[in-house]
Amino acid sequence: MNKNNNEDPARPASPNGASPPTNGGRPPIASSTAQRRHERRVRTITDLTGADPARVRALAHAFVKANDIDMLRLCELHARDDRPALRQLAHRIKGAAQMTGDAQLSRLCSVLSEACAAPISHALSLDAIVEQLGDALLEFGASCQRMAKEAKSS
Repeated sequence: MNKNNNEDPARPASPNGASPPTNGGRPPIASSTAQRRHERRVRTITDLTGADPARVRALAHAFVKANDIDMLRLCELHARDDRPALRQLAHRIKGAAQMTGDAQLSRLCSVLSEACAAPISHALSLDAIVEQLGDALLEFGASCQRMAKEAKSS
């Protein structure tokens, strides 16, 4: 096999560091899954607000603001290893997740709550759970910001 010495299969082909698509040009599964979660949130919030764009915007902005606070609080409580407070925060976030139909965020909150209640018997480390929840909160916040922007243009 003649391979160019400059080609490294582990190195992305594009100069911006992005990996080339390997699934026929379709978006990565994570992106399509995130898109489906966004669409589910939009449907749920639209139903809750009676499809009133001003109410959708207001609720989406409220979620963004609360989400920003929750992310900061998650980091602070995890750094202090304050498991009772982390458990309470997980319960609070889970309420917002359920309100928006976000099953993934709700599930991660349950996992965090269980890990805080019985950390020794839990399979995942608290660090990994908090990291996953943080990633889900970032996605949730971006989705709510997008929802607010989309409602503005309606």
